[in-house]
Amino acid sequence: MSSITPANQKQAMLLKDTTIIISNVALLYYLPGIGLIMGLLLPYIIIKRQRTKTSLEQQRMVEQMRENESRSQALNEQLSSLLESKTMELKKNREIIQKQNEEISALSAQLKKDATWLNLDVELAGKGPSLSKFADFEAFSRIYPDKDAVLKYISALKWDKGYSCIRCCNETFLAGQTPYGRRCTKCGYDESATVNTIFHNAKILLNKALYMLILVYNTKGAISSYKLAEILDIRQSTCWVYSSKFKKKLLQSKDSPGKTDGEGWSRMVLDQSV
Repeated sequence: MSSITPANQKQAMLLKDTTIIISNVALLYYLPGIGLIMGLLLPYIIIKRQRTKTSLEQQRMVEQMRENESRSQALNEQLSSLLESKTMELKKNREIIQKQNEEISALSAQLKKDATWLNLDVELAGKGPSLSKFADFEAFSRIYPDKDAVLKYISALKWDKGYSCIRCCNETFLAGQTPYGRRCTKCGYDESATVNTIFHNAKILLNKALYMLILVYNTKGAISSYKLAEILDIRQSTCWVYSSKFKKKLLQSKDSPGKTDGEGWSRMVLDQSV
């Protein structure tokens, strides 16, 4: 084992001091460069940290937005389900109310109809033939539902005793161009079923006109145009025009309601002076 001599110790200390001096000199030499590098890196480090912080905040915001959207969607689904349930409930209630209104309207119409005929029965009391044969216009319409049925009735009534041409008195005929009309085989005159009747050139439905005539006849003209409008569903002014015409003929007629076979009004149909 070698021993350390004083000369060696002196050399070692000198080497150590030299190393320290060289290190300090090198540090002094490189220190400005290190400072420059640190000056350049520091903003980058700060920006990177800020970006990292911003990224984390954005991520938290995105997660919060997703959570809010999920909650909002769940709430919307609940509201939609509740709204659908309430809508179905309202629709069901509306249908029930509508059905009740229809029943009430039907009952009201029936009561109004009954009241109308009750008042009419009072008017007819002791005034001639009752309307038992035609309880109401609906019953009348089952016998005379349309214009064709009334024309058939008028034609049979008009030519009950045979046909005679009103121009040449010829008694043979062919079918006319209008329903239940007749055309003379001699002079060719085409006569409609309503010619020379109280319904000639009538502008309202013939079955309503005929029923109006029956009502006027059975009440001796006492029924008002307002009541006729209510029964027949025709404008009051129109009912006034036709009922006035029928009442005028009733006053001129030799027939007196209550002294006939119950269909004295049929004689008014064939009136040629109106």
